[in-house]
Amino acid sequence: MTQTKILFFSSVLFILPNASTSFGLFGDTQCEISFTDTLSLQTIDTIPDEIDGGMCQLFLSEYDKKVNSPFCITDMGDVLFIYVDGELNKLRQDSLFSDSCIQYRNDKYLMKVYFQKQEEKDDERYDIKGYCKIYSTDSLHVYKHSFIGVCNW
Repeated sequence: MTQTKILFFSSVLFILPNASTSFGLFGDTQCEISFTDTLSLQTIDTIPDEIDGGMCQLFLSEYDKKVNSPFCITDMGDVLFIYVDGELNKLRQDSLFSDSCIQYRNDKYLMKVYFQKQEEKDDERYDIKGYCKIYSTDSLHVYKHSFIGVCNW
């Protein structure tokens, strides 16, 4: 597991790849964010009942896409489901930063979904690629992973 620590000190930003310890220049003004893979994502076997129309399914790999095992499902509106640490979590759209970034949250997680590529397959289906960042609200851990996906009406 590779871990990168980003340290903020007033107006100065220090990025320490593979850092295992932190240090402080200004006492309590230090803020540390760790990018790790400590969150465990599982695939969703059954589409939640709240998804009753168009949806996007996000996959961690081509194999997951082939066997239809998404780690995330959204209704293309304001609801997103993701399986984290053995629990199905429902997140609501919090804000739309742009056409390429949507933010979702609940009381445990904040998830930012970044869309990098969209390819229309036909009038009712398109493929997407991008990455997501999942922030745990009870710690400063951030999980980042790329995805491929399918959206259909």
